Amino acid sequence: MADDAGHRPEPGPVGESGPVAGTARAVHDPGKIVADLAAAVALGGDCLADIAVLREQPELAGPVASDPVVSRLVSSLAGDLPRALRAIRAARAAARERAWALAGDAAPGADGGLVTIDLDATIVIAHSEKQEAAPTCNR
Repeated sequence: MADDAGHRPEPGPVGESGPVAGTARAVHDPGKIVADLAAAVALGGDCLADIAVLREQPELAGPVASDPVVSRLVSSLAGDLPRALRAIRAARAAARERAWALAGDAAPGADGGLVTIDLDATIVIAHSEKQEAAPTCNR
């Protein structure tokens, strides 16, 4: 929206409380939306709509943006990808630095030792026999 002088506000980077898409009425902080998306991915999500997992638990995640708001933010960020990536990387680095500072001597590896990360995975093979199915051939 334009102000009285006809100027459009500059979009703010991720994590600022300012608008991203140039609106002065942003309700959800863009940084919170990106953090919610990261949490949804960590919980197994693979699309924007999977943020609904957090929306269903407001006592855990607080207010979570609606699917259209999330989609508009992602579209806005994709419009200036280099700037968005710089802002996301800076926010992530600041959060990491703060977490390590708060952990202090209790932080993993604070004693100079190795930090072990145990990743587990399960391979699931799914196969379906469909009735009257025929192989496809694309030429």
